[in-house]
Amino acid sequence: MVRYYCHYQNQASLAQNKLKLITVSPEYFINGTLQSYSDKLGNPFLLIHRSIIVNLEHVRRFNANSVVMSNNEEYPIGRSQSKSFKDVYAGYVLEEIQGRG
Repeated sequence: MVRYYCHYQNQASLAQNKLKLITVSPEYFINGTLQSYSDKLGNPFLLIHRSIIVNLEHVRRFNANSVVMSNNEEYPIGRSQSKSFKDVYAGYVLEEIQGRG
């Protein structure tokens, strides 16, 4: 089973609807819109920027402006998503902790 840790669409590809899907092992290029994948993926995936969706399972650390993933790649958090990201991530971590207990 392939575990996705980040779903990323670069700016040059926005008009062409080409998405770059980064996984634990290889990278894939797929067609579609970021919004359609955001709607389909749901939890634990979260849109953190107009061009980036991350898997919360692979977030290693973050600050107000960016998130660092398990592969040490850093992605920006959009200004409009900053508070939402903190709230959703805190809820996700709390659920994970409660699920273990």
